[in-house]
Amino acid sequence: MADELKPEDKKRLLEAGVDLEAGFATFMMLNEEPTVLGGDGRFVLTSLHKARQEHPWVRELEWTLVSPDKDQYTREAYEHDADGYFLYVPKGVKVETPIQACFFIKLGGYRQHTHNVIVVDEGAEAHITNGCAIAAYLDNGAHLGMTEIFVRRGGLLTYTMIHAWAPEVEVRPRTGVRVEAGGKYVSTYVSLKEASLVQTSPVVDLVGEGAVAELNSVIYAPKGSNYDVGGVVHLKAPGTRAEILSRSVSNGGIVRSPVVIEAHAPQTKGHIACDGLMLSEEGGIITVPGLTTYVQDTQLSHEAAVGRISDEELFYLMARGLSEEEATALIVKGFVSIKVPGLPEVVQKSIDQTVAMLAQGGL
Repeated sequence: MADELKPEDKKRLLEAGVDLEAGFATFMMLNEEPTVLGGDGRFVLTSLHKARQEHPWVRELEWTLVSPDKDQYTREAYEHDADGYFLYVPKGVKVETPIQACFFIKLGGYRQHTHNVIVVDEGAEAHITNGCAIAAYLDNGAHLGMTEIFVRRGGLLTYTMIHAWAPEVEVRPRTGVRVEAGGKYVSTYVSLKEASLVQTSPVVDLVGEGAVAELNSVIYAPKGSNYDVGGVVHLKAPGTRAEILSRSVSNGGIVRSPVVIEAHAPQTKGHIACDGLMLSEEGGIITVPGLTTYVQDTQLSHEAAVGRISDEELFYLMARGLSEEEATALIVKGFVSIKVPGLPEVVQKSIDQTVAMLAQGGL
């Protein structure tokens, strides 16, 4: 399947954090044709349709965290019997190198349907980089991605999504996550290109004592973009903790960040931080942090700030020889750069490279 990609396609995938030459275990879906590259036998990486035959218990997990009746898009994927990837990391197995999942559209106007199921068993660890993109010579299509994630007791999953879409692409991921006692789920979403609509709000249930969730998002919205990227975490067991961090830049596009933490159990903690940067008089940033508790013994907090680049920062850099455009690009690069604790170095490098491409490409 990879040999069907042209050099410009592979370059586009690099912008989405996927390196097909790196030798990592990789699941690729080209339009809706799946293939698997690499793997070391310590974990199972295959298509969901194939997993149903080889691991029948997978059927018991499908559509339990994302309901087919959630909305018209989940129903569409359900009725389409969408394929995608199945990842199972057995008990105690720690996979140090990232596992790549690549979703690529090569047909104009194509509606790509995917359904992924991920299981990280007790005490296991895995790092997934999801790269989603459309061919550089196309500007329209749709991606409907359904993902269900199970992190068992003491497991760890870092889940990174980097999107490289186009002006007329509609993107509607739907994600459900369940984390058991002592487990940890770290999600990072990065999108720095124009897209007509990206709508997603993963729901994370922390159901075991001491479970932890971290949701990070970094969005750069050029003119014509419409991002609606939220997230919900339910603290359902004692000692659970959640943090949601959102950074948004509008350069004429719209970014909406509805994020919520709900406490349903005692001795829980949660924090939300939403920061936005406006680069033009057009577009907009709407931050909607929400905190809800149904118990007394919890600590929930949020902070939000939206504004423009300060004149002091701009003048400081320009006084040192940078043009106004160069100074602005450097400030924006610093604003959207994120360092996620525990993220594998190679995944962090992919994020850093994507941010660097933004600055190099101009604002």
